[in-house]
Amino acid sequence: MTLRAIIAHCWTGTPQAGWYPQAARALEDLDIRTQVPALPDTDAPTLEDWLAALSAAIGDADDTLLLIGHSLGAVALLHWLARAEPTRRIGGLLLVAPPITATGIAEVDTFLAPPPDLAAAGQRVQRSEAIVSLADSYLRPDPLQLSRRLLEELGAQVRLVPDRGHFSPASGHTPLPELLHWARSFLPTPPPPRN
Repeated sequence: MTLRAIIAHCWTGTPQAGWYPQAARALEDLDIRTQVPALPDTDAPTLEDWLAALSAAIGDADDTLLLIGHSLGAVALLHWLARAEPTRRIGGLLLVAPPITATGIAEVDTFLAPPPDLAAAGQRVQRSEAIVSLADSYLRPDPLQLSRRLLEELGAQVRLVPDRGHFSPASGHTPLPELLHWARSFLPTPPPPRN
C-alpha cells in the first residue's frame, strides 16, 4: 500500500514557503508520495477555485490518502471533504491552525460563509487530528473553544502546543515534529523480528 499526501497551504502562502517544502521532503523520506499544489489567487482566493485545484491534485481519494491543511488550506480541505461522495473515506486528515469561525480577515472569512460542515467532513475520514497553538490569535473565539468544537463535531484528536502562534510561513516553525509523528502512525508496522 503506497500512501500519498496532499498539503494545502495557507492564505498568501505558496508551496515553497515556510514549513511546506521541508514537510514534503520529510514525508517523501517516509515513502509517502507528497504534493503541495499551488492554490490559485493566493492573495485573494475564492473557495470554488481552491476546491477545483484541490480536486485536481487529489484525484481518486481512498484510504491511502492523507490530507494536510494549514489555516485557510485546512478550511478548504474541510469543505472538500464535506462535499465529497458520502461513501468516500480517506485515510487521514491533519489540520494545522484551522480557523473554523470568522477571523475578521475578509479573505479568510469568505471561506467561512457558510463554514464547513464538520460532522459531514468527519464521516469521510478514518482518522483526523488537529494541531492548535494556545498562542494563536487568529483562532476565534479562542484556541481552547475551537479545539473543543474540532473534537466534538469533527471527531478530531487535538494536539495543543504552547507558543507556536499560527504556524505561519514567516514564523520559522520548521519542521513540524507533530506532523511527522502523525504521518508515521499510518505506516505499516514492521513484523516483529524472528528468533
